[in-house]
Amino acid sequence: SDTGTGIIGTYSNHPLTIKTNGSTAATIDTSGNVGIGQTGPTSHINTGTFFKPDSNGRFLTLNGGANGSFIMLESQTTTDNDQIGGIYWNRTGAQGDAHKQVAGIDVIQDTYAPNNVLEGGTLRFFTKTSGSGTNTPRMVIAGGGNVGIGTTAPSKKLHVEDSSGYQLQLDGGNNFWNV
Repeated sequence: SDTGTGIIGTYSNHPLTIKTNGSTAATIDTSGNVGIGQTGPTSHINTGTFFKPDSNGRFLTLNGGANGSFIMLESQTTTDNDQIGGIYWNRTGAQGDAHKQVAGIDVIQDTYAPNNVLEGGTLRFFTKTSGSGTNTPRMVIAGGGNVGIGTTAPSKKLHVEDSSGYQLQLDGGNNFWNV
């Protein structure tokens, strides 16, 4: 029963459409897929094997036509090293704590000494190993363009850091080189 609950939607097998000025602004289809700027959101599932989401999953499709589609994440922070925004992948089954978050990408505000207005940002890529543990930054792209793997403060254009031995392997078929 919906008693005491606010409802926006349909009770029949029809999509929910939001219109502005007579044109469709967003649609939620009967499968739960959300389309912004289109009337029939589809999953556009890749036929390959590398990235092939489950066709029963839910999709958000943005269609900006010839002008492209964009997502903007905003923050009003003025604090150095504060998160500005991010995208995270969570597994919600069987876990009620930090172990459910398995990967993510976020941006933090860089430190800029004169003030807290002109900072750049550092893009961080996180993954979590199997078993216990939490997401750890595996790679960063610093505001100045340096890329770090195994370090969150790269000092060169490509800075690879690992205390366990070889840090880079170049593979050329039957030959490989460790650096």
